[in-house]
Amino acid sequence: MSEFCEKLEEKLKEVMTSERGSFRFMEPMKRHTTFRIGGPAAVFISPGSEEELREVLNLLKEENIPWTILGNGSNLLVSDEGFKGAVISMSEGWAYSGVLREDEKAGKTLIRAGAGELLSRTARLAMECSLTGMEFASGIPGTIGGALVMNAGAYGSEICNVLSRAKVMAT
Repeated sequence: MSEFCEKLEEKLKEVMTSERGSFRFMEPMKRHTTFRIGGPAAVFISPGSEEELREVLNLLKEENIPWTILGNGSNLLVSDEGFKGAVISMSEGWAYSGVLREDEKAGKTLIRAGAGELLSRTARLAMECSLTGMEFASGIPGTIGGALVMNAGAYGSEICNVLSRAKVMAT
């Protein structure tokens, strides 16, 4: 392992303190794309918490390391040469969804979903709860986070039509 990787490993161990978080060097991206192609990411990081994500982003910024966010890896082409930076995976610790009832008198029901949750799984949850509006998303292979970034849509509807609010992290 290079001296750079050893120093980065030490720093990542300092900021990645939860049991759910992990990182790996030279991780083949073909393991993380639906097309099963792609060379290695210099470092593949799966933050286990919001605080870890914040700390990882700060570290990468301080070290001037290029980074990108990865959801489901659907419709993503990665060069055989890989990515000479950090890939931050949102699929491992950020794939969750659940029903929230904000105001039972008003009959307002919301779904809360993490950035790594599959859009199709969230659409299915909406259907199971007799909520309408997410039908368009049932066949889209991406994640909630990716859908928000690109305003995913199909069949005349899009994610902005069903989004109530989003929590974002500025870098």
